[in-house]
Amino acid sequence: MLSDFVAQWPLWVSLTVVLGAIIAYLLDRWSMELVSVSIIAVLLLLTEIPGFGDDSSASLLAGFGNEALITIMALLVVGQGLFQTGALEGPTQTLLASFDRRPAITLIGTFIAVFAISAFINNTPVVIMFLPVMSAIAARMGTAPSRLMMPLSFVSVFAGMTTLIGTSTNLLAADTYERLIEKTFGFFALAPMGLVLSGAGMLYLIVATRALLPERRGLSEDIVSKSGKQFVAQFEVGYGHFLSGKRAIAGMFPDLPGVTVRMVQRGERAILPPFEDMTLQPGDLVIVAATRKTLTDLLSKHPELLEQIYHAGDTAVEDAPRSLSILEAVIAPGSRMSGRSVEMLGFRRLTRSVVLGVQRRSKMIRARMAEIRLEAGDTLLLCGPPDAFQKMRANRDIILLEWSQTELAMTQRVAVSRAIALLMVVAAATGALPILHASILAAVAMIAFGCLNIRQAARSLDLRIFLII
Repeated sequence: MLSDFVAQWPLWVSLTVVLGAIIAYLLDRWSMELVSVSIIAVLLLLTEIPGFGDDSSASLLAGFGNEALITIMALLVVGQGLFQTGALEGPTQTLLASFDRRPAITLIGTFIAVFAISAFINNTPVVIMFLPVMSAIAARMGTAPSRLMMPLSFVSVFAGMTTLIGTSTNLLAADTYERLIEKTFGFFALAPMGLVLSGAGMLYLIVATRALLPERRGLSEDIVSKSGKQFVAQFEVGYGHFLSGKRAIAGMFPDLPGVTVRMVQRGERAILPPFEDMTLQPGDLVIVAATRKTLTDLLSKHPELLEQIYHAGDTAVEDAPRSLSILEAVIAPGSRMSGRSVEMLGFRRLTRSVVLGVQRRSKMIRARMAEIRLEAGDTLLLCGPPDAFQKMRANRDIILLEWSQTELAMTQRVAVSRAIALLMVVAAATGALPILHASILAAVAMIAFGCLNIRQAARSLDLRIFLII
């Protein structure tokens, strides 16, 4: 017995290293990246001991070129492309809009949508996209968001058991199975057992969530919280504009949900509310007040609006960049911008960003953007490329609230990103292409067609996942 143990010492040493890694991960005292690299270093050192294994170092490092690992990384890029373009926002907003009419059906439909999408896309972007929807549903139900957030996560995990690309562990297991047994897994080979396990998990969630899930308020609400701060913004109605020919109903414009229209400038005439039976015409300047979230949603739904604002009154500027971020900034005390309007400053040329809205705590602004003279303490809602905001950090006239920076979904690429993801799934499911080929082609297409840029694609490649696998 002892002789067998001694003969198999490389196996026991390797298992000890793996056990040490698990303990180090559980203790969480060191970063996952450091632990993972340390394990690789220890194993590489052991390969120098005679008898540990033939060509062990080459076999160990070959894991970085494993087909399953490359496939996982490519799928992360595809998922990031869908997230950046807001390809999942349309269905989620439709579900939320139907909640008031059919609450029970909508809630069930939302979880079904999460399950269906998570079977083909990485879980993280799916959960992120549905967080605000679940929070809004919880608010309308009068319950804590925590009662829906945990089921949301579990449903997404359950879906990963039903397809080959549903989760990274499926790909790793399939790759090992193929190398050892020399048989390949079909795209839906896991579906029968996966659906059984998912059904059991769903049944447990239905029974256990009522009794076990806590009524926690705060953390999830902070994640999806929306500021009630109202910004003054303006839109110029042109020919072919989505507001052209729209009529006010009961003093409100249905095409501007959540937006308060404060004034319509028609030539030299300023029209103030209430807007009874008024029809917007080309040439009208619509001054509105809305929250940052409402303005962002409006720009995402009508990307031509951003193009119009980006080039308003400045035909010599560069085209709108592929990647845009939205950020809030405050006019600093003693700023040279105080007392001058955005137009007078030439803000677009000066900073390579545009002012989407202005917020002033002391009074309600009802004026055109060109007439608003900035004051110290005013909050500006800015939109521009990320590198423009980096250069503005040294500007002492304006204080960037960098924690508020978020990227704007490139919704003009929604149809393209959806088509790429669908073609990838069809190609892999029908066997027209191996999953490795289909996923890499889809990742390249996401970048080539502008669904995300190189920086966003690189950010989706999680180093922790790469090293752990």
